[in-house]
Amino acid sequence: EALKALGAGALRFGRVPEGIDLPLLLGALAFAGAGGSVNLAQSNYVKDKGYGMGRRVGRLTSPFTGREEPDAEAGFAFQGTPEEVARFRAWWRRANLEHALSFWLLCLLSLALFSLIAWELLPRGGPVPDGFGFLAEEARALELRFGSAGRHLFLTAGVAVLLSTELALLDAVARVAADLLRAGPLRGRRGPGLPLLYAAVVWGLVLFGVVVLAAGFQEPLLLLITSAALNGGVMFLYAGLLLWLNLRTFRGPLRPSPLRRVALGLAVGFYGVVAAVTLIDRLAAWL
Repeated sequence: EALKALGAGALRFGRVPEGIDLPLLLGALAFAGAGGSVNLAQSNYVKDKGYGMGRRVGRLTSPFTGREEPDAEAGFAFQGTPEEVARFRAWWRRANLEHALSFWLLCLLSLALFSLIAWELLPRGGPVPDGFGFLAEEARALELRFGSAGRHLFLTAGVAVLLSTELALLDAVARVAADLLRAGPLRGRRGPGLPLLYAAVVWGLVLFGVVVLAAGFQEPLLLLITSAALNGGVMFLYAGLLLWLNLRTFRGPLRPSPLRRVALGLAVGFYGVVAAVTLIDRLAAWL
């Protein structure tokens, strides 16, 4: 029954369940995958793992135990011979396949699994607790079925999922920010290398989180909605910049296909709406 309901819900378009605010829905859509800076960090992972052309650029190493490697701020260009283009296309296909499996497919399966858990454990048609109260409700439902062990295992798994996600986000944002600082304001200057910049960004974000919690902020869902708005703004900007840079920089076989141009154009529009709607909603609530 749960799988049948999941399939029916996945094919139901144009209908928003009652009680779901538009900013919350748009924020969920923005977060339904690897949003914000995490998509940009894919190129950092390609570089640091030495995949394809990533082997030609210095990788990020530990500032304490790793040997710092020379990093190229602007990368390299190839001549565009038939052999080089064929090699690039093979690498690009593999990069797309890895991205589709690790981002799209795994995110889809994770969302489906979480939806099935909620369907089975929460009372259907009844009130759902606000904020993150639904997690406590699910834990109580498991305790009734499997005892305290079921409750503790569920909450432990939830902590593991959220903590690993947060660590991955922290790593991705720090990689992108360190690269931007190295290629932007610090370009051509003598100063801290990429590993030290990465460490500084990581600990800066950690300290910012500590300050927010120490200030007594008690609304984690509001933080998530605000974060969704900020992520929407980030994706609005970088989708537009990616489209502009690719069309301005590349010619011939390296130029983005019409389908990719349309997809990036739609992304610019969608994420612009996400950021605008959520910002207007937050301003209205504060005023």
